[in-house]
Amino acid sequence: MSLRVALLILMVVYPTLAHDLIIDAELDQPNVRLAASNGLGGPTTRATVSVFAPGNPETPLFAGLTDADGGFTFAPSDEGDWLVVIDDGYGHREQRFVTVDWATSAPDQEPRPSLWSRAGAGLALIFGSTAFFMWGNKRTPPPQ
Repeated sequence: MSLRVALLILMVVYPTLAHDLIIDAELDQPNVRLAASNGLGGPTTRATVSVFAPGNPETPLFAGLTDADGGFTFAPSDEGDWLVVIDDGYGHREQRFVTVDWATSAPDQEPRPSLWSRAGAGLALIFGSTAFFMWGNKRTPPPQ
C-alpha cells in the first residue's frame, strides 16, 4: 500500500472518530455527574442536556448546558433508570439510560471500545468493502 493511500484513509477515518458523542456517568450520592466527550476523548462543551425521570420521557426534569469540561451534574429525586439526552447542536446527539441505585452506587455503563479498536474496525470496513467491490468488478481476459 502506498503512503498516499494510507494518508487518505487516515484523513477519512480520524475525523469520523471525532463525531462520536459519548456519555459517561458517575454516581456520587446524592448527585449524578455526567461527562460528554467526542470519540477522541475531548470534552463536548456547551451541549444541551435534558434529563428525564423514570417513567416520564416527555418532560425533562433537569435541563442545561455542559460545562467547559463536558460535565453536567444533577441530583435525582428517585432511584431508577434516568434518560439522559445530550445534543451538541452540530448534528451529534446521544442518549442513554443511567441507572440510579444508591445501594450499589455503580452506574449502568455499557462497555466502550477503545479508540484503537474503533479505528481498526473502521479500517477493516473500508478495506473489506473495497475488496468486495474490486472482486465483483474483476475482469476476465478475453479469449484468444
